[in-house]
Amino acid sequence: MADSVAVVWDGERAVPHDLANPLLRADDGAVLRGDGLFETLRTHDGRIFLLDEHLTRLASSASALQLGVPPAAAWRALALAATELFYAGGPSSRSDDPDETAPAGNAGQDGRLRLAATRGPVGGAPVVYALLEPVPPAVAAARATGVDAMTLSLGVTATGRRDTPWLLPGAKHLSYAVPMAAQRFAEAAGATEAVWVSVDGEVLEGTTSSIIAVVGGRAYTPPPTELGLLAGTTVAAVARLAERAGLTGGVTERRLALDELRAAQESMLVSSIRGVAPLVRLDGRPVGSGAVGPVGITLRDALERAVRRGVLD
Repeated sequence: MADSVAVVWDGERAVPHDLANPLLRADDGAVLRGDGLFETLRTHDGRIFLLDEHLTRLASSASALQLGVPPAAAWRALALAATELFYAGGPSSRSDDPDETAPAGNAGQDGRLRLAATRGPVGGAPVVYALLEPVPPAVAAARATGVDAMTLSLGVTATGRRDTPWLLPGAKHLSYAVPMAAQRFAEAAGATEAVWVSVDGEVLEGTTSSIIAVVGGRAYTPPPTELGLLAGTTVAAVARLAERAGLTGGVTERRLALDELRAAQESMLVSSIRGVAPLVRLDGRPVGSGAVGPVGITLRDALERAVRRGVLD
């Protein structure tokens, strides 16, 4: 498997970048303050999954941060260039036929594609780049066997972030020190991820994921707009796939109390790279039977098939 690759936007085109050489200046706003944005996408066998959806969310984040970034066409060129380089002649350079496979490089492999823009130095332009690297094997294992999580208070009410634009609700920005601190806290306690809970006892989101819970035989996910959450591109894709898979009621947006999540028949953490990972233990207690359940299997497998095709439809 090839090493990670990087591609930089020079203002006109996508240019490969040697990761052994520095990319950011010491006085870049991202280095000093975490000021910038990013999107993380999954690739498979040379195909990029949900690129349009991620570019739409990227533009929304850029607007919230008042960060001048290139148009969607430039980001698309960056993503395709990085994918070409990583897969060394994968399907994106040859055909849109999902039945074709890449003949070389990382054929058949999952990749983690990050599109990022920093604030840049004072008076300078943002640094815009793509980074594509292999997906760690442990991620696939999480999809198969499930994950543990613990709940942590975010210190706000359920709707506390919705009406406070200075807290950047729904924006995917580079200021990830708090989520990563929560992640380390959870891992030190033996969990895979932390689940944010409001001070009034509602489930919000995971530190790196969206949440789906099966309550009373129906699948629900907290409403991002109403609660000021990051609108998950993958959970939205899963909701579309759920209806086609015959899941009764599909996946509906609804506010969830923490007690409902703890008593759920099943629950899942959903993210771009992890996909659908069944949540089998929460705060040290089993969720449902404590095993991967039928709804989780249905949603996980439907998403994995779509990722391998490279398209939802």
